Amino acid sequence: MTKNNDIIWLTEVDSTNKYVKSNIDSLDNLSVVSALSQTAGRGQGDHTWQSEPGQNLLFSILLKEPDVAPN
Repeated sequence: MTKNNDIIWLTEVDSTNKYVKSNIDSLDNLSVVSALSQTAGRGQGDHTWQSEPGQNLLFSILLKEPDVAPN
């Protein structure tokens, strides 16, 4: 695995997960997208994720080449 990007820091984004999905072709394996605030964060399943700006860890990590099988 190689990694060229460190962390992409955003002040505000709809969702770090959506950002990764929208930019997947330009992001390296193990890229991290972090934000101080999310306007449409998602939890597991259909759950939303809400937090006060700057009060929680809001980030997504892109795994393009996982070393472990998903199961």
